[in-house]
Amino acid sequence: MARITPSTQEFVQLEDFEPYRFTFKAWEWSVGSEKYGSKRRVQATLAVNGSADDTVLDWINCAVGKQQSTGSPSKLCEFLNAFAGKPSGTEIAWFDDESGEWGYDDENTYGRLDDLLEHDVIGRGRNKPRENGEGTRYRIEHYQSVSSKAKPNGGKPKPKPATAESEVDPDEVPF
Repeated sequence: MARITPSTQEFVQLEDFEPYRFTFKAWEWSVGSEKYGSKRRVQATLAVNGSADDTVLDWINCAVGKQQSTGSPSKLCEFLNAFAGKPSGTEIAWFDDESGEWGYDDENTYGRLDDLLEHDVIGRGRNKPRENGEGTRYRIEHYQSVSSKAKPNGGKPKPKPATAESEVDPDEVPF
C-alpha cells in the first residue's frame, strides 16, 4: 500500500528561459486532450537540478521531424537528440510509440527511453498561466545536451555597447 501525504503546495520556482539541469526520472504513455488533437505522447517526469523533491512533468508528442508552424525540430527530436549528445536538428528516422525505441537510420535501433532514465539533460522553458487560472506552470520548451554549453538569457548573446561617433577635432582636445 502506498503512503499518501498532504501536499505542501510549495513548488519550485524556475525562471523563464534559464537553462536548468533535469534528470529523467520516469516516463509513461499518455494521450493529449481532444483540444490538442488527442495525440499519443510521452509524459516525462524530470527532477530539477537532481532534487527528487522538485520535479517537472513534460508532455512530448510522439512526432519526429520539423514542426509545421515554425520549421524547428519537434520537441521529441530535441529531447532524444539531447540525450544522444547530438545537435537538436539531427534527423531521427523513426520512433516506436509502443516500445519507446528510436533510430537515426531505418535499420538500427539507436536507443530506448528506458535507457535514458537517470541521465541528465538541459532544458529551458517558461512559466505559463494554468488553464484553470490558478497560478502558473513551468513548461519546458527546448532541450539540449549537457555536453553543449548552456548559455543563460535564453542563449541570446549579450548586447554590444553602442558605438558613438563624434565630430570632435583631435587637435581641439585640451589634453
